[in-house]
Amino acid sequence: MIDAAVNPWFGHRDRFRTFQWHYDTFGLPQGATRVLTNAFNPEQAFALGRHVGFQCHIEMTRPMVESWCASADDELPPQSTGAIQSKVDIFEDVDARLATLSRVADDVYAHWARGLAH
Repeated sequence: MIDAAVNPWFGHRDRFRTFQWHYDTFGLPQGATRVLTNAFNPEQAFALGRHVGFQCHIEMTRPMVESWCASADDELPPQSTGAIQSKVDIFEDVDARLATLSRVADDVYAHWARGLAH
């Protein structure tokens, strides 16, 4: 979830689904602004000046999802519970989700690149 009105990083979207593959979390660095959150972890992404840091993944491809699911098969629950998804749920509409995430990533990288010109 994001506030699209005050957040240019994500192409003025107010929400989209990302991928998460780890249990680590972080606190916002001093001076950073939260730019992405969800119901399970408030810190999904932050901006600090012209830079952005992520807890989640927007750069995913189908081969990456398949590889990560295969390598972490023993960590995936049989049913989704909260922030931890089952393999079935990870692959639900995966191609459509990946297409959306590709556009999100394009917007993030374009916004970041504009900041480099200053």
